[in-house]
Amino acid sequence: MKRTLSVLVLIIVAAFAAQAQITFNVNDLINLKRVGDPQVSPDGKWVAYSIGVVDKAANKTVTQIYMMAIDGSNQKQITNGTSSSSSPRWSPDGKWLAFTTGGQIWTMKPDGSDRKQVTKLSSGGGQPVWSPDGKWIAFSSDVYPECKDDACNEAEDEKTEKSKVQAHVTERLLFKHWVEWRDRKRTHVFVVSSGGGTARDVTPAILILRRTEPQQALITLFRLTDRTLFICVILTRSRQHLPTATSTYNL
Repeated sequence: MKRTLSVLVLIIVAAFAAQAQITFNVNDLINLKRVGDPQVSPDGKWVAYSIGVVDKAANKTVTQIYMMAIDGSNQKQITNGTSSSSSPRWSPDGKWLAFTTGGQIWTMKPDGSDRKQVTKLSSGGGQPVWSPDGKWIAFSSDVYPECKDDACNEAEDEKTEKSKVQAHVTERLLFKHWVEWRDRKRTHVFVVSSGGGTARDVTPAILILRRTEPQQALITLFRLTDRTLFICVILTRSRQHLPTATSTYNL
C-alpha cells in the first residue's frame, strides 16, 4: 500500500514538473495566426475576415481572406498565393467583396471566384469603401499632391528612385512609418467605378491629408453617400484633430 502511494506521489510530482517546463516563447508567439478585420455580410449570414501567418524566412506576414458562417461553421480560405490579400468589404447587395492585393483594389464573389482588378494606379490603393448603390468604390492612395494624374506620380517615383541624392530632409515628426519614408507624398481619397476604369482624385487640393497614421486612420472615418464623399476627422498620434474636409462631386 505504501509503495503504491509512493508511486502515485511520484507520478503527480513528475506531472507537475513537466507542466512547469512548458513555456510560451517568442517562436510560439510568432507562430500564432493573426485573425482580424471581420466583416459581416449584408444579410447577416456570413463573415469575411483575414488571417495573417508569419513567414520567418522571408521576414514578413502573409495575410489571406477567409469566409465562414455567422455561427462559426463552414470556414473556408478564399484567397491564396505568396502576396497578401486583405481589407474584405461587402458590396451592398452582398454579391461581391472588394479587397486589396498587390497594392491594388480588386473584387471577387464571396466564394473567391470571378476576381477582377478594379484599380491600376502606380501609387496603388487600399481600404475600399462601397457606395450605397454599389456602383462606386472609394479608396485611399499615397500620391504627390502637386500631381494631377497617375503618369505624373509614376514619373516622380521614377525620378526619386533614380536620383543620386538619397538624403531625406524633414521638418516634422512621423517622417517615417516602419521602413517607409513620409516625405512628399500625402494620402488622398479616390473614387472609381466598381467595374473598373479611371480613378478620380476627389481630394486634389486638400494637402492636410498627410499620412500621420496607418491608412485605417483615414479610410475608416469617411462615408460615401450617393453624391457626396464625406471625409471626417483625421486623428494624429498627438491626438490633435485636423480640420474636417468635405468633398462634393456628381456621379
